[in-house]
Amino acid sequence: MSEAGSDGRRFPAGNLHPISKLAAVLVASLCALVLAPRPNGGLLAAVLLAAVLHGSGRRVMHGLVAVSTPFAASLLLIAAADPDTTGDWWSVGPLGLGPDRLAWASELLIRVMVLVGLLQLYVVTTPLDELHACLVRAGVPKPLAYALVAAAGFVPHLRRRVLDIRDAQTSRGVRFGWGSLGALSLVGPLLLSTLEEAADREATLLTRGFGLPGRATTLAEVTWRRRDTAVAALAVLVVVVVLLTGLSG
Repeated sequence: MSEAGSDGRRFPAGNLHPISKLAAVLVASLCALVLAPRPNGGLLAAVLLAAVLHGSGRRVMHGLVAVSTPFAASLLLIAAADPDTTGDWWSVGPLGLGPDRLAWASELLIRVMVLVGLLQLYVVTTPLDELHACLVRAGVPKPLAYALVAAAGFVPHLRRRVLDIRDAQTSRGVRFGWGSLGALSLVGPLLLSTLEEAADREATLLTRGFGLPGRATTLAEVTWRRRDTAVAALAVLVVVVVLLTGLSG
């Protein structure tokens, strides 16, 4: 369960309590939703810098590209189809794209990239077994806590599985690239391995007494420290400032 965040201790933020770190991520996400485009650009740069310092810059960039590419294409299509667009730089039939709509699409895209980057940075710097222990101790039902942690680690785990299968198929002479059908050879092994893992996890959970009444035990030891209190207090302060600024504006 700790695969996605197993190397989080190498990064200073990895030493934070998962709950205080989550509070910081939520506050940063709130800022991304309410700030103007220029601060959001700085926030995105800060997220990418943190990922590079942590050593997961490539993983975070791959995730951003995978999410932002289809989203950007959708935004451009929506902006081009807007009948109120004026001063078009480019037009084909009923479609047109002007500076105002391009600025709107860019602003929204940066906001989404910040949110996705923050989520990815949280996952790669947080050991999932510690997150599960914190959720259970906070009173979250054990099945729900396990589902949340499994969902957080699903994409990184699936990516590693795809890479392993691709390497195995490449060693057998299967080619991957534009115009090739090599990607189809990933589907079967990926489905079978996913089903096998699901059966293994079910057996493991039953063996460990998952779902039985009583207090759950865990090997993860998570301690709330002074720096976590400072981060939580700073998060509350930022929320108050953002709310006051929004009300006064």
